[in-house]
Amino acid sequence: MNTEIDLGIRVTAWLQDQDFEVFPEVQLFRYGPVADIVARRRGLIVEVELKNSLGLRVIEQADYWTRRAHLVYVACPTGGRSRLVPRILKLLGIGLLVSGEYGTKEELRPEWRRAVGMDLNRALANANPAYAMPGNSEGKRWSPFQGTVEAVRRYAAAHPGAMLREVVDGIRTHYSSPTTARACIVQWTLAGRITGIRLERVGRAWTVWPTG
Repeated sequence: MNTEIDLGIRVTAWLQDQDFEVFPEVQLFRYGPVADIVARRRGLIVEVELKNSLGLRVIEQADYWTRRAHLVYVACPTGGRSRLVPRILKLLGIGLLVSGEYGTKEELRPEWRRAVGMDLNRALANANPAYAMPGNSEGKRWSPFQGTVEAVRRYAAAHPGAMLREVVDGIRTHYSSPTTARACIVQWTLAGRITGIRLERVGRAWTVWPTG
């Protein structure tokens, strides 16, 4: 089969064979672009855009990540028939992976970029590699908010009834300050956007408990 999910599974296996930890559908910020696959190995960040056909649209998507990942690829089932597209990829420093039922092959090596932003690395904080399938059409993606939620859940499971201040001090969040983190966790838990925990008031403070 040649759905983008199948393509993503093959590319994920190719990266894992090289000892990369793979994270599908990573979003830097709300309403922002979503990286189809982000892979990390000892500080090296690789981003891969998945597409069933090789064209300018996927190249444009991949180009966005060249300022945020050391290596950037486009992955397709075939290399396409156009001679111009590989020339554009080479000009932009974007690699090409051709991935079919017989395996995944690096057709074009990407340019190595030493100085890149830390956005993707920060987005992987507390990330869950099994959260979504790469190339899924359900809009399921990993974001820094999801990372904070996952960290809060884990802390609550390990320390039932902990004070919210202790929780925030004991984890890494994507918020700019502990005060903002505490306020937003209360707001989104009470609004039902954060599940898996419940809050109980003790005087003017909140305690955090796991549910389920």
